[in-house]
Amino acid sequence: MKLNLGCGHDVREGWLNADVSPCDSRVLYCNLDEPFPRGWRGACEEIVLQDVLEHLDDPEGCLESCAACLQPAGVLKVRGPHYTCRDTFTDLTHRRGLSSETMSRWANRNGMTATVRLGFEPWNLWMAWVNLHPMGMKLYEATLLRALAPAKHVHAELRPQTVSVPL
Repeated sequence: MKLNLGCGHDVREGWLNADVSPCDSRVLYCNLDEPFPRGWRGACEEIVLQDVLEHLDDPEGCLESCAACLQPAGVLKVRGPHYTCRDTFTDLTHRRGLSSETMSRWANRNGMTATVRLGFEPWNLWMAWVNLHPMGMKLYEATLLRALAPAKHVHAELRPQTVSVPL
């Protein structure tokens, strides 16, 4: 099963689309601040949370529910506004912005691996070097570069850690 959570009007064919404000009959009602249906546990090969976490009262609870829904080889794809993006706080429904370490730290605490990159506006594509190495993101966020060329989004792919058992 593939879940598109907080889908808004981004209704995907072949996916289970869910939102707190369903836009049409193809979208299931789901409040992501509440526990997910039990039938979703361990059933998902892919979950998308695109521009959702910044709106929730309990983003950590939502991520924990998503992690419980993933199959062992599943992937959770998250996108949210970077804290330097002007859109982070011009939208009154946003409660927070994300940094390059937001998802990495959560993944490490919850037995998952994270691949994180920053997204920039087209006129700031020269900043793509920050995604070449995790230290690039740390350097970017720790210096005035973040003010000179604000990032637009944080993109993260989270996967359950695989445990290798010696033979």
